[in-house]
Amino acid sequence: MSKKIDYAIWGVCALFLVLAVVVVATFNGKNGKEEYQTYTVQAREETYYSGVVAPEDKQSVSAKPLDKETLTSQPMKNGEKVTKGQTIFTFSKDMTAQISSVNAEIQQLQSMNSTLQAQQSSATAAASTSTDSTDSLASTPTTSVDNSMQIAQNTSQITSDQSKLAELNEEANRTVTSPIAGTLIKDASGSYAVYGKPVILGNVNEFELSNIKNNQDVIVYKNNGTKMYGTITEIDKAPYNSSSSVSYYHFQITADQNLTFGMHVQIKAKSKGYKIPANAVHDDDYVYVLKDGQKKKVYLDLNKSGDFYYTHSGLKAGQKLVLD
Repeated sequence: MSKKIDYAIWGVCALFLVLAVVVVATFNGKNGKEEYQTYTVQAREETYYSGVVAPEDKQSVSAKPLDKETLTSQPMKNGEKVTKGQTIFTFSKDMTAQISSVNAEIQQLQSMNSTLQAQQSSATAAASTSTDSTDSLASTPTTSVDNSMQIAQNTSQITSDQSKLAELNEEANRTVTSPIAGTLIKDASGSYAVYGKPVILGNVNEFELSNIKNNQDVIVYKNNGTKMYGTITEIDKAPYNSSSSVSYYHFQITADQNLTFGMHVQIKAKSKGYKIPANAVHDDDYVYVLKDGQKKKVYLDLNKSGDFYYTHSGLKAGQKLVLD
């Protein structure tokens, strides 16, 4: 008899337990407290690229003497600023014999021309006197002298010799000038080059290439943490390094501070914004934000990149988005 009473009591308890669960579930449903799968919004996703300071232009200049030359001076020293056309090195070479020979030929031709011109002038004067004589029968016939062709040939040779003389003098006193404005730098091998204005060369792979634009402002961090501002001024049209899986491109940044060639930096581009998984986005323009157990529709200005969406406003870190 007691066992039957025990079974009855347990049966009543089980019935009350089931009723309690149903009541609680019904109560929660009426108060909108449904269970949702959510995604917690993280802080804005920042994008960084590596970079190095390099010259905008670089032109080699040689300090090596040519055959039989001697380096006579170096007005500009390693590390100094130079302007375009400024003398960097001067060389000398003994060209005395060649220069003397050409000078002697020029003097000889000039002397010859003076003689020919004097003969021609004398003959012209004599002919004029004969014509003006009143006694034509008594006058002696004169012979015409025309040295114009020979004088012209000599003059042409003089011009050629003068050009040759200029070349010999230049060879005897050769100068190397700066091809561009910049800084004269000597590398570890002893070679010299003029480095143009320092700029930052950033590196970006093909998947991120669409995220950078000309005239885009960026923040540049030196290795010591110092921050400066810059602007993207040029983006490569072709990769500088390519493999079977990914290609890399350079982009150029002009910064607002003096930079040291070879310095490595980190480049912070414009934030991509808050990252949102695709299964939280509806119709490409709104999400549901969960607050106090309730869904709230929020319209956003979204950009898609890969498998995610991004937005710069309308959300904040810590909010929960309802996932499908």
